[in-house]
Amino acid sequence: MPVLCRPAVWVPENTISMDETLSMCRRLHPRHEKLPLVLRMIENTGVARRHLIQPLEQTLRHHGFEARNELYVREAQARIPAVVRQALASAGVSERDIDAIVFVSCTGFTMPPLTAWMINELGFQHDTRQIPIAQLGCAAGGAAINRAHDFCVAHPDANALIVTCEFCSLCYQPTDTDVGALLSDGLFGDAIAAAVVLGGPGDGMRLERNAAHLVPGTEDWIAYDVRATGFHFRLDKRVPGTMSMLAPALHALADAHGWDSSNLDFYIIHAGGPRILDDLSHYLGVPRGAFRHSRATLTEYGNIASAVVLDALRRQFDEGLPAGARGMLAGFGPGITAEASLGIWTTADTDGVSGANGRATDHFPIPAPRRQCTSHPREKPRNAMTTSVANPPKTFALGGDRVVNRLGYGAMHLTGPGFWGPPQDPQQAIRLLRRAVHEFGVNFIDTADSYGPGYNEQIIREALHPYPGDLVIATKGGMLRSGPDDWVRAEGRSPYIVALGRPDYLRQQVELSLHRLGLDRIDLYQLHRIDPSVPLEDQLGVLAELQQQGKIRHIGLSGQPEVTFEQLDEARRIVDIVAVENLYNIADRTGEPMLRHTEEQGIAFIPWFPLGHGDLVGPTGVLTRAAAKYGVTGAQLGLAWLLRRSPNVLLIPGTTSIRHLAENLEAADVQLDESQWANVEELCSRATVWRPEAAVPTQQGAAR
Repeated sequence: MPVLCRPAVWVPENTISMDETLSMCRRLHPRHEKLPLVLRMIENTGVARRHLIQPLEQTLRHHGFEARNELYVREAQARIPAVVRQALASAGVSERDIDAIVFVSCTGFTMPPLTAWMINELGFQHDTRQIPIAQLGCAAGGAAINRAHDFCVAHPDANALIVTCEFCSLCYQPTDTDVGALLSDGLFGDAIAAAVVLGGPGDGMRLERNAAHLVPGTEDWIAYDVRATGFHFRLDKRVPGTMSMLAPALHALADAHGWDSSNLDFYIIHAGGPRILDDLSHYLGVPRGAFRHSRATLTEYGNIASAVVLDALRRQFDEGLPAGARGMLAGFGPGITAEASLGIWTTADTDGVSGANGRATDHFPIPAPRRQCTSHPREKPRNAMTTSVANPPKTFALGGDRVVNRLGYGAMHLTGPGFWGPPQDPQQAIRLLRRAVHEFGVNFIDTADSYGPGYNEQIIREALHPYPGDLVIATKGGMLRSGPDDWVRAEGRSPYIVALGRPDYLRQQVELSLHRLGLDRIDLYQLHRIDPSVPLEDQLGVLAELQQQGKIRHIGLSGQPEVTFEQLDEARRIVDIVAVENLYNIADRTGEPMLRHTEEQGIAFIPWFPLGHGDLVGPTGVLTRAAAKYGVTGAQLGLAWLLRRSPNVLLIPGTTSIRHLAENLEAADVQLDESQWANVEELCSRATVWRPEAAVPTQQGAAR
């Protein structure tokens, strides 16, 4: 069976952020009657940054179709060779081993196709078959894979090279002001991608079956008007609803192979926009996180047309899968057309694994199960041993569409003594936040309205506003504080922190957080404590209303010490929960079953007290002692352990020291072998760690 190998992807160095896109739209179309709608639609794409073949000021100038096409050819010929060489190297072949080239592009035109130039200039054999695809748009990524698959099946042991070259910014038309055109101006990006399909054994996605489907009567829904000025993109407002028409074809493809399309192990899907991905996850019956790689491509690069599926596949290679994992790849585009394929993750050593009519493996470290699972892992002892991810991914798609680095920052300590009032050195707090984001690459910050209270959110705004497009700020509400040091109730001290989940209070707190942070929408808003005196439906119902109003993007739950399975199940019947924040660290693994459950459901798991209550990493702390022999800090060792524990773990270690911040962020580079990790775990299993319920009396009003 042919094997689709690791893709190579290139994006230009010129970029435009979401904020720059919105500002550009306001500047170029200040009197557009539907400007608020257009701005909202662009913002809803979730595209944090796009890459352009030219600087923005040059992109906005239109010197005619001839000049643009000349630029297309010049840049394609300059950039394609390096991408092709990388793809060939990843597959372990050379130009002389390639028997066919499938070349895809809908953003420029040449005759003969660029395949002829590639054969002449890049060292391919002169009998190499040429298969250019120019008019399938975004669907052409899936079509190219299918045509390469078909070729390799027809010619056993032959190899095919796929190349996609999409410079969507060269299709910008300053005179096109309809809503669809303006939306596309904020959605599409530029990229080149390439991948090899081997006719024999290899590492990657072994292609099992493919199919195509055309939705009747929709040929003008995605289209070009070809004029003297070039290609004018036309997008019908009905396009976002097409997944209801295409999902049955994907179900049929899987059914024909004896598979269940709702229960595969990986999904590589064209990211036409968040609505496309959300709808397809609904119609396929899979969680949002199943499309995390497609969402990451959309967030970081925008819709890069036919190159999307190859970039999403590249991210799947980075994440890794065991041999035997089964998956689906699908591209959608003009027609309305779907080109989809099924495949099994394989290596050259395991290429004989059978895939049809049977599950190929019993366990996958990153599964994509059905929604609303209510069967939970059996409760385990506090320090139960479970498996970890050997090569943990560096990022996670929060809610499926906001890609964040898994090592973030918890801002709680940037407050006064006892986490009350403003920080004692505001300028130091500002310097730390700016270096974290602008120098160290932190793009996930955790805060809460109760930190300060309020001052923590204010210092984040003062330090970082206007925010980078990829920065995700998570805040929380629903907890009432009484004064400094009220987080831990010591004997005789009163009162303690209290859960307050009245809908009117939560609505007020969301509005205050928006104001203090300077945001129009909060990316992640978590219910800080579940109030046992208020129905959960009321507490989350008001957050769902604010989400529908565009003031909250995603909703999560936080617990002290834990959100329970029952609470999570009830919450998910009310609203989509994308994150759970529970107590968890190497010495206190009571939350292990919830960690595994959230991993299966594609929900982020955010450990609070990831290093204990300071007792694990103090001068005599157990992690400090264990780390000394490996030349790292105790904090680095504890954070590295959490990173490898599960790919859905997001870490928010807090500190007021820039030096400690830099050290914490190096935790991703800590490398120990399995026996060394086992020794660390054994040492920590004997540690005594503080748990908040040990200090909380069972009395009316105490937060549990």
